[in-house]
Amino acid sequence: EGTVAEARAIAGSFGLFIRSLVGLDRAAAKAAFAKFLDDKRYSRNQIQFVPLIIDEMTSRGVVEPGRVYESPYDGVAPEGPEEIFVDADLNEIFEIIDRFRAVTA
Repeated sequence: EGTVAEARAIAGSFGLFIRSLVGLDRAAAKAAFAKFLDDKRYSRNQIQFVPLIIDEMTSRGVVEPGRVYESPYDGVAPEGPEEIFVDADLNEIFEIIDRFRAVTA
């Protein structure tokens, strides 16, 4: 029991802990961000930024919102995602991130 409680305390929930071990299905993550992968609507930097989120979701299961200001994201947007996305798109990105986090919380 102590181990489950410790995992819950560290990850925020047991579901988040499990997802941190097994990751997230890549197809599910790509589907959630499909709009942002449209090269006719978004710039090269925007299209490079979103797969970084997908990669992290696939490997770690979730993305903490503050992570998008750190490496490797800052290689595409040194001043943060606000530098390359308009507010409406940025809000949608954070909503998607939060939605995946809430599923396992």
